[in-house]
Amino acid sequence: MIQMRYIGTQSLLEAAYKPDVVEQYCLQCPNYESNFSCPSHDFSTGLYLQRYPSALLIMHTLPATPGVDPLEDFFSYREQIDPLLMTYERYFFGEALLPGCCHNCSDDCSALDAQACMNPTVRRYSLESLGVDINSMLEYYFDTTLTFQDERLVFVYGFFLKDSPDPILLTELESELQSIEC
Repeated sequence: MIQMRYIGTQSLLEAAYKPDVVEQYCLQCPNYESNFSCPSHDFSTGLYLQRYPSALLIMHTLPATPGVDPLEDFFSYREQIDPLLMTYERYFFGEALLPGCCHNCSDDCSALDAQACMNPTVRRYSLESLGVDINSMLEYYFDTTLTFQDERLVFVYGFFLKDSPDPILLTELESELQSIEC
């Protein structure tokens, strides 16, 4: 199931921008500061979010494979979702927001001694890495909460946009996302 919401970025900031709360979640992650798309950032995430006047938020529920580690399913789905987002960001004249940390290049950030991203032109952020509290966002825009269940995975991603998306392209994107299988 896919649900999309086209909203103003200012609305998103007011409803769900909670960088201090989200940073506490990030601190608990074993990959904290091992990926250049994850906190802590050397820029203001609030100002970064304001570069685009609107956002397209997508909540995508996909089935989990019985008996398979949910992380395996997560990354299998990401192999299909991420390239679609990167393709459609060009059509939308926006910036893709990934479901989780960036994996858009062959370099493993955690294995590098680099002081900065080696491929900043393909680095993309997730909503949470920019300080958006996903639960608050889901409650406000989708009237639901993020739950973890064995039979399904919930992905949250989208785009920051400069203009409203073409309805035909939205329909095409939704159709392509609907066809994703594990």
